[in-house]
Amino acid sequence: MIRYGIGLMFLGLVLCITSAADAATIATGPIGSPGDSGQVRCRAVNISSKPQVVAVMIYNQLGTLLTIASSTVPPASTELGSATLSAGQSAYCVIDIKGGKSIVRGELCIEQLSIGRHYCVSAR
Repeated sequence: MIRYGIGLMFLGLVLCITSAADAATIATGPIGSPGDSGQVRCRAVNISSKPQVVAVMIYNQLGTLLTIASSTVPPASTELGSATLSAGQSAYCVIDIKGGKSIVRGELCIEQLSIGRHYCVSAR
């Protein structure tokens, strides 16, 4: 009985380590809304040949979670999260992937329509 218990504990530990090794996180640098409010969009694109579980989170400069979106993303498809920033605020995006970093590309973009500005930063 003790042997089976130790064996099951070892198997559980191996499965936990394997699951953690399959998870990856990429993040963007901060992007700001210096003179006007703006809409930020965090995009994660699945570039693999299989569906992938992806979570997209946008945080403000204080580390407060603004939005989260999560789903199983088909190949060549996108998971998108968006939030509105006030003037002077900045944000960054964190993308969690149940897989490896090489299967997803990400970016955070801000659109300031009132002044015709649109720019992006890539996730690494």
